[in-house]
Amino acid sequence: MIEYAQIVDTTRTGITLPLNSKRLIVGSDITTSRIGGGRVKRPKDMTGIWGRSGGQNQMLDKDGYPTDESLQKIESWKFTNESKLRGLLDFLNDLWHWPDFGFVLKGKNILHLQLHTGGWSGNESIIFALQNTMFWWCFWEKSVRGGHYYFKINLKSFFKKADTKRRLNG
Repeated sequence: MIEYAQIVDTTRTGITLPLNSKRLIVGSDITTSRIGGGRVKRPKDMTGIWGRSGGQNQMLDKDGYPTDESLQKIESWKFTNESKLRGLLDFLNDLWHWPDFGFVLKGKNILHLQLHTGGWSGNESIIFALQNTMFWWCFWEKSVRGGHYYFKINLKSFFKKADTKRRLNG
């Protein structure tokens, strides 16, 4: 038998998730799975980067939408090595509304990223910010009507070519 937890999202509508899904309710905390392994625990008052109320460095506004600062951060993100690229993917996952549904990342040396907006305008804003980056030009594979975006990231090949270019250009 699957146990379910009832949580309330930022729009105050109830969301029911299986307790064994990527998001688990721990008291009043939310634990979220991260891309690089390990876990990050969101604070009880949902302040700071999570942007639910007050705090410095908010990446989401009080309604859960990405702030202009977070969208600018996406547009200016430099991924000069694999660690910085994974940092961008972690950042996108943290900003993504409904990441269990709309943020799918598979693979080890070749990553396949699927972003599904679910029609939510905050996720569409993140896509628009990504379209203004080298990430989009290097890794975008296709878009499908209805807010579905697919990326293929060949880590070994991409960073090997970048290192060779840097050596050749001095």
